Amino acid sequence: MFKGAPALAGATLSIAGQSQWSVLTAICIGLFVGAMGKSAQVPLHVWLPDSMEGPTPISALIHAATMVTAGIFMVARMSPLFELSEAALAFVTIIGATTALFMALLGVVQNDIKRVIAYSTLSQLGYMTVALGISAYSAAIFHLMTHAFFKALLFLAAGSVIIALHHEQDLRKMGGLRKYMPITYWTALIGSVALAGIPPLRASLRGVRGDHRRVHYCVLHVPYDVPGVSRRGALQARRRSCSAFAGGAWA
Repeated sequence: MFKGAPALAGATLSIAGQSQWSVLTAICIGLFVGAMGKSAQVPLHVWLPDSMEGPTPISALIHAATMVTAGIFMVARMSPLFELSEAALAFVTIIGATTALFMALLGVVQNDIKRVIAYSTLSQLGYMTVALGISAYSAAIFHLMTHAFFKALLFLAAGSVIIALHHEQDLRKMGGLRKYMPITYWTALIGSVALAGIPPLRASLRGVRGDHRRVHYCVLHVPYDVPGVSRRGALQARRRSCSAFAGGAWA
């Protein structure tokens, strides 16, 4: 399939009898629309926060580590096609940047402990999508792998808190749990530090560091480094830790 793709580079098709579209652009955008639904990109993202109503282990395994990342992997696997269409790559970048920025902002104002993590997942998926759009496929897949570990850890820590509080999920009703749940506290702290990108748990490798800079530049137009502190990720992590474990400073 990939061997024959360059032959379609100049082919066009008529849409609605008027505009002419590149065949490869139409194919790639169609594939990405499917990935948008699978990996919860704006505007096909609304199902993911609602799916947090399920059991926490399911959220950790499926909604953070496997199912929602299938769309990202599919686009990366189809990269030889996307590389032949600049319009499709631009579309991927715009959708990913929009998701990364606005889902992080929405996560900051959530009160449900699992929904905070769910919106954080949406934002991180947006980062992966931006990486795909700027052809940084190694960075996207690397972040996909690291995200699975620390986000599953955060979901399991949240599940521990929810069970300990008899299925209470409202962050405004939590506080001071560090004294009563020290293991859960340290578990959540490790996951939050990894999510925020703070050394030595920052999710980075020298080989993809330059790609990470490009991803951040596309999202915020500010060329600071992903291995440094991810500002919105750090804010979400701080809100979870303060509300649940440190006396409810954000309640």
